[in-house]
Amino acid sequence: MLAGDGAALDSLYAPDHLLHFAPGKIVRTRDQVLDDVRAHGVIYSEFSRTTEHVSLHGHVGVTIGSEIAIPESNHPAHRDAGKSVHRRYTHIWQKDGDRWRLLVRHVNVVES
Repeated sequence: MLAGDGAALDSLYAPDHLLHFAPGKIVRTRDQVLDDVRAHGVIYSEFSRTTEHVSLHGHVGVTIGSEIAIPESNHPAHRDAGKSVHRRYTHIWQKDGDRWRLLVRHVNVVES
């Protein structure tokens, strides 16, 4: 995401991937997210993630943690471009053959 690499994200996201960005009540499909990235509508100058929990449940995996991002774009999901945003995330992964693909991403901003 930081590099804006649509091809890498295309291979990472499950075909029926969904993103839920809680602050803006935004739900985006895989194709919508990839279109945003390819159109340079989602740009970050910095991004870091700390994974706090990983669990496996058969062919489903869950990761939970926090992330800090500095968005540089005026995408509807971004408030205050250029400012550091602290977020909590939950990712639900699905085993697809021999690899894991991101099925659902839920993100909410942690207000300071």
